[in-house]
Amino acid sequence: MNDDPLEVLLASRVLARDASGELTLGDQDGLLAPAEVDRLGHLAAELIPPAVAGIVIGEARLDALLGYAVGRSRGLPILLLRDHEGIAELRGEVPEAGALYLLTGVLESPRMVDEFEGLCRRVGVPGAGALALVSTLFPPDPRVRAVVQLSPGRG
Repeated sequence: MNDDPLEVLLASRVLARDASGELTLGDQDGLLAPAEVDRLGHLAAELIPPAVAGIVIGEARLDALLGYAVGRSRGLPILLLRDHEGIAELRGEVPEAGALYLLTGVLESPRMVDEFEGLCRRVGVPGAGALALVSTLFPPDPRVRAVVQLSPGRG
């Protein structure tokens, strides 16, 4: 099994190559295979700091699968960052101590990171950072650790 991050993202079809060989967002059909979800979860779990007390995910299918895989492998609670009628809310039990970490498969807007940071302040828990397997933000957001940063126009 190849654990190169780019190969894992290509195998799960989170990323694809277009006709010219450039990376672009994929159709994510590889997520139908539990083994690919496990590989993505392992990749993400290895990149999240060890002192994190909980993982915050978005509402996307990939985020839910990542959250499940990382939560299971690291024994961390998963919280959902949800947009309820235009208002960001956090669903799940916030750990009493320790920091939260934002995990998303594909980050296409800085709004998710802004909402995460705002919610952490609101509930009085530190935010330890953010991990996106793929980011389409340009310029790249310094608050986000991206495994792959797509070029402008490739998202």
